Amino acid sequence: MAVVIVEAPPIIVPICTEIAMDRRHRIITRLPLTELWDERRDFPEALCLGSITRDTIRRLLAEGPVRFVVADVGRALEWIDPSKRFDFWKSVSSHVSPDPDLLDAGSGGRLLLAWQWSVPAFEPVIVLQEVH
Repeated sequence: MAVVIVEAPPIIVPICTEIAMDRRHRIITRLPLTELWDERRDFPEALCLGSITRDTIRRLLAEGPVRFVVADVGRALEWIDPSKRFDFWKSVSSHVSPDPDLLDAGSGGRLLLAWQWSVPAFEPVIVLQEVH
Protein backbone atom coordinates (compact mmCIF):
# COMPACT_ATOMS: atom_id res chain seq x y z
CA MET A 1 0.00 0.00 0.00
CA ALA A 2 1.47 3.31 -1.08
CA VAL A 3 1.00 6.44 1.02
CA VAL A 4 0.51 9.63 -0.90
CA ILE A 5 1.06 12.90 0.95
CA VAL A 6 -0.82 15.80 -0.50
CA GLU A 7 0.05 19.24 0.76
CA ALA A 8 -2.89 21.53 1.12
CA PRO A 9 -2.49 25.19 0.34
CA PRO A 10 -2.04 27.34 3.45
CA ILE A 11 -5.15 28.80 5.02
CA ILE A 12 -4.92 32.56 5.24
CA VAL A 13 -6.91 34.12 8.03
CA PRO A 14 -7.14 37.90 7.92
CA ILE A 15 -6.20 39.54 11.20
CA CYS A 16 -8.38 42.43 12.18
CA THR A 17 -6.44 44.92 14.28
CA GLU A 18 -9.33 47.27 14.84
CA ILE A 19 -12.87 46.28 15.74
CA ALA A 20 -15.60 48.73 14.92
CA MET A 21 -17.91 49.18 17.89
CA ASP A 22 -21.40 50.52 17.90
CA ARG A 23 -21.12 53.29 20.51
CA ARG A 24 -24.68 52.68 21.67
CA HIS A 25 -23.48 49.34 23.06
CA ARG A 26 -20.23 50.52 24.64
CA ILE A 27 -20.29 49.89 28.38
CA ILE A 28 -18.17 50.90 31.34
CA THR A 29 -15.81 48.14 32.45
CA ARG A 30 -14.09 49.90 35.36
CA LEU A 31 -14.20 53.00 37.48
CA PRO A 32 -13.01 55.64 37.91
CA LEU A 33 -13.33 56.65 34.28
CA THR A 34 -10.24 57.51 32.31
CA GLU A 35 -12.09 58.74 29.23
CA LEU A 36 -15.47 60.05 28.08
CA TRP A 37 -17.57 59.20 25.04
CA ASP A 38 -21.15 59.41 23.86
CA GLU A 39 -23.17 57.67 21.13
CA ARG A 40 -21.50 59.67 18.37
CA ARG A 41 -17.86 60.14 19.35
CA ASP A 42 -15.01 59.80 21.80
CA PHE A 43 -13.68 62.84 23.63
CA PRO A 44 -9.91 62.23 23.64
CA GLU A 45 -9.27 65.77 24.89
CA ALA A 46 -11.52 65.33 27.96
CA LEU A 47 -9.70 65.87 31.24
CA CYS A 48 -10.83 64.90 34.74
CA LEU A 49 -10.23 67.90 37.01
CA GLY A 50 -10.90 65.97 40.23
CA SER A 51 -13.59 65.10 42.72
CA ILE A 52 -16.10 67.75 43.73
CA THR A 53 -18.65 68.23 46.51
CA ARG A 54 -22.37 69.01 46.51
CA ASP A 55 -21.56 72.65 47.24
CA THR A 56 -19.32 72.86 44.17
CA ILE A 57 -22.05 71.33 42.02
CA ARG A 58 -24.61 73.84 43.38
CA ARG A 59 -22.21 76.68 42.55
CA LEU A 60 -21.67 75.35 39.01
CA LEU A 61 -25.44 75.06 38.50
CA ALA A 62 -25.90 78.65 39.68
CA GLU A 63 -23.23 79.87 37.25
CA GLY A 64 -24.82 78.35 34.15
CA PRO A 65 -25.46 75.14 32.23
CA VAL A 66 -23.73 71.94 33.25
CA ARG A 67 -23.89 68.50 31.74
CA PHE A 68 -24.40 65.52 34.05
CA VAL A 69 -23.18 62.04 33.14
CA VAL A 70 -23.97 58.93 35.20
CA ALA A 71 -21.31 56.20 35.20
CA ASP A 72 -21.93 52.68 36.45
CA VAL A 73 -19.95 49.51 35.68
CA GLY A 74 -21.74 47.27 33.20
CA ARG A 75 -23.83 50.11 31.75
CA ALA A 76 -23.39 52.75 29.08
CA LEU A 77 -22.61 56.32 30.07
CA GLU A 78 -25.90 58.10 30.67
CA TRP A 79 -25.73 61.72 29.44
CA ILE A 80 -28.46 63.85 31.03
CA ASP A 81 -30.07 66.44 28.76
CA PRO A 82 -28.87 69.88 29.97
CA SER A 83 -32.46 71.15 29.94
CA LYS A 84 -33.28 68.55 32.63
CA ARG A 85 -30.25 69.30 34.83
CA PHE A 86 -32.18 70.89 37.72
CA ASP A 87 -34.77 68.11 38.00
CA PHE A 88 -32.00 65.53 37.71
CA TRP A 89 -29.92 67.27 40.39
CA LYS A 90 -32.90 67.38 42.76
CA SER A 91 -33.39 63.64 42.31
CA VAL A 92 -29.76 62.68 43.06
CA SER A 93 -28.25 65.45 45.20
CA SER A 94 -28.82 63.69 48.51
CA HIS A 95 -26.80 60.70 47.23
CA VAL A 96 -23.71 62.68 46.22
CA SER A 97 -20.70 62.42 48.50
CA PRO A 98 -17.01 63.25 48.10
CA ASP A 99 -16.00 60.23 50.20
CA PRO A 100 -17.23 56.61 49.87
CA ASP A 101 -16.78 56.17 53.64
CA LEU A 102 -19.67 58.60 54.16
CA LEU A 103 -22.35 56.16 52.98
CA ASP A 104 -25.07 56.34 55.62
CA ALA A 105 -28.74 55.57 56.14
CA GLY A 106 -29.65 59.05 54.89
CA SER A 107 -28.41 58.22 51.41
CA GLY A 108 -30.94 55.42 50.97
CA GLY A 109 -28.10 52.99 50.34
CA ARG A 110 -27.06 54.72 47.12
CA LEU A 111 -23.81 56.65 46.83
CA LEU A 112 -22.58 58.78 43.96
CA LEU A 113 -19.08 60.21 43.75
CA ALA A 114 -18.87 63.44 41.74
CA TRP A 115 -16.05 64.31 39.36
CA GLN A 116 -15.68 67.47 37.30
CA TRP A 117 -14.43 67.05 33.75
CA SER A 118 -13.31 69.58 31.19
CA VAL A 119 -14.39 68.84 27.63
CA PRO A 120 -13.52 71.51 25.04
CA ALA A 121 -16.58 73.25 23.55
CA PHE A 122 -18.84 71.88 26.34
CA GLU A 123 -20.28 73.38 29.45
CA PRO A 124 -18.78 71.89 32.64
CA VAL A 125 -19.29 68.12 32.74
CA ILE A 126 -20.09 66.46 36.08
CA VAL A 127 -19.66 62.70 36.12
CA LEU A 128 -21.59 60.96 38.89
CA GLN A 129 -20.04 57.59 39.59
CA GLU A 130 -22.16 54.88 41.18
CA VAL A 131 -20.52 53.20 44.17
CA HIS A 132 -21.69 49.72 45.11
